Amino acid sequence: MNRNVLIGVLALQVIVIVAVVSARSAGPNTPADLLMFDPATVDAISVSNEEGAVELVLEDRWQFANGIPADASKVGEILDKLADAGGDWPVATTSASATRFEVTAESHQRRIVLRDDDTTLADVFLGTSPGYQRVHARVTDASDIYAIRFSNYEAGVRTSDWLDRTLLQAEGELSVVQREGAFNLSRSAEGSWVSLDGAMLDSGEVETLIGRLKGLMATGVFEGELPPEAAFSFSLTDDDGAHQIDFFRVGEDAEDYVATSSRISGAFDVATYVVEQLDVTLEDLAVDELVDELIDIAEEPADPTADQ
Repeated sequence: MNRNVLIGVLALQVIVIVAVVSARSAGPNTPADLLMFDPATVDAISVSNEEGAVELVLEDRWQFANGIPADASKVGEILDKLADAGGDWPVATTSASATRFEVTAESHQRRIVLRDDDTTLADVFLGTSPGYQRVHARVTDASDIYAIRFSNYEAGVRTSDWLDRTLLQAEGELSVVQREGAFNLSRSAEGSWVSLDGAMLDSGEVETLIGRLKGLMATGVFEGELPPEAAFSFSLTDDDGAHQIDFFRVGEDAEDYVATSSRISGAFDVATYVVEQLDVTLEDLAVDELVDELIDIAEEPADPTADQ
């Protein structure tokens, strides 16, 4: 056998060895992802434990079953995290371990189910935490238990955990702000606010009010019965047209506030201190009378005979 043939045989052997090693590396030495789904295909989410459950559906937007808007940004973040939550190698496989790590049907800290129409894309139990921002996880029909990059608190089981807290806010810019029986404000073509009641406005106070209305946040969904009449209301016009926000006093001592919007069904908890700052009159928004008088005096022409 000549030298060239020997070199060819040796080269072939090297190629075979490399191929075998590569195949083994790509096989059992590479762990599979815990969950295999495309976040873009998910149109329903269920999160539950023994304390409660939340159901979200994707219509024109992410929302609860009753149509109340959910936080689409949070939903997207959670789906992306779950899709990328690589499990590495299983940390356990026995039923005793599943019980200890709280990833069983009888004992779990979270159960998350993701669907596309009637197809279940993912169904997973989340349990105890083995470390910072990691949690034990088990797909419901599998025995392998993983420690994935996730935190249970991110997937709450209360409506307020997923609520779109901006749902009471104006769309774009406000152009009319009216409180019945108190004031009627309109933004001029130049961008300044004027009172249709003829009062001289304190621009700083008005802008503060506008900012608070635009930044109004819901803190939760109110499940109780509303009083027959609102404490006070605002009629607002923004980029999407006119709507009304009503504020109701609730609670044992009527010290808490709930808000409703003509644009959305339901009633929503709002921070009491914020609503109290919205409870203003035209007098609160107008230039102080003494300051007004001083301005008028300052603008009067000087009397040339005053020093004679």
